[in-house]
Amino acid sequence: MEEKVFVIRHGRVTALYDDRLRVLGPMRVERASDVEWDDDAQAWFARIRAGVAQCTGTMLGPFTTREEALAAEVAFIQARM
Repeated sequence: MEEKVFVIRHGRVTALYDDRLRVLGPMRVERASDVEWDDDAQAWFARIRAGVAQCTGTMLGPFTTREEALAAEVAFIQARM
């Protein structure tokens, strides 16, 4: 998947976290979503957190595997960056 990195005011960089970004200097990292298991549904869901890509509270899922939920989370956020 292609990485998207945005440089905005005063050289601030916005991107989904990737260890390779550490070369840019000090970082501030915020969670964009939570991937959680739902006991009742017996499935994985990804919930987009407040203030992310104007999609506050968006719930993705259900997914059979955590890996599917993680991939959907990344694709959803990157598509809106």
